[in-house]
Amino acid sequence: TRDEAFIVLLSSGADGAVWFLPLVLVKIAVGVALGYAVDGILKLIKKDKQTVQVSVLEEKKPLTVHEIFIQNVLAEDEEDVECTSCGRTHDDKKPFRTYFLSPLLHSLKVAAFILAVNILLGTIIHFIGEDTFQTFMQKNLYLQPIITSAIGLIPNCASSVVITQTFLGGGISFGSLAAGLCANAGLGFVVLLKNTKKWKRNLILIAISYLTSVAIGFLINLVYPIFV
Repeated sequence: TRDEAFIVLLSSGADGAVWFLPLVLVKIAVGVALGYAVDGILKLIKKDKQTVQVSVLEEKKPLTVHEIFIQNVLAEDEEDVECTSCGRTHDDKKPFRTYFLSPLLHSLKVAAFILAVNILLGTIIHFIGEDTFQTFMQKNLYLQPIITSAIGLIPNCASSVVITQTFLGGGISFGSLAAGLCANAGLGFVVLLKNTKKWKRNLILIAISYLTSVAIGFLINLVYPIFV
C-alpha cells in the first residue's frame, strides 16, 4: 500500500505527477519479485526437508500464499475456526458476540492504536521540525533509505505523507521515497500484530519488509542518486 502518497504526488502538479508512474512500477516490480522469491525459497526448504524425512505420510503444510488461501477456504465449515484477520476464534453459536461485540472491540483497539501513533508521530514532528528533518536527510543520502523505511513501517497515513512531502521538497531522493513507501503497509501490520500467538512470524514479515525496502532504496540511490 502507499496510503495518501499517490494523492499527494498527483495533487502537487507536474513536478510530483511525473514520479507517479515510476513509483507504481517500482512497487509492483518489488512486490511481485519478492512474492515469487519467498515462495521459491520456501519450496526449496520444503524439498530439502523431504529428503531427510523418514515418513512420507506427514500432513502437508501450506507454504505458498495460494496453498494457505485454499486451506482457509476448506476450513471455513469447521467449528471454532480461527479468524485470519484478527487471530481469534469466533463461535457462530453466539452471533451477537461474533458479529457485533468482537468486531466492535477489534475496531476500538485499532482506533486506539492509530490515535497513539498519531500523537507520537505528531509530537516528534513538532519538536524536531520538518525543516530540520529535511536538512538532515539532504546531508545523509545513504542513510535515507534506513530512515525512510523505518518511518514507512509506522501504520499511519501521516508517515507516507511526510515521506512524500519531504521528497517533493527536495529533502530525499527518489530511491529513499520508494524505500519508505515499499515498507508502508497501511494498517496491515496492525492486523498482523493483533495475532500475538504468531509473534515470530510477525517479526519475520516485518523484518523482510524493512530489509527489502532498505535494499531497494540503496539500489535506486546507487543507480540514480539525484534530488528533485
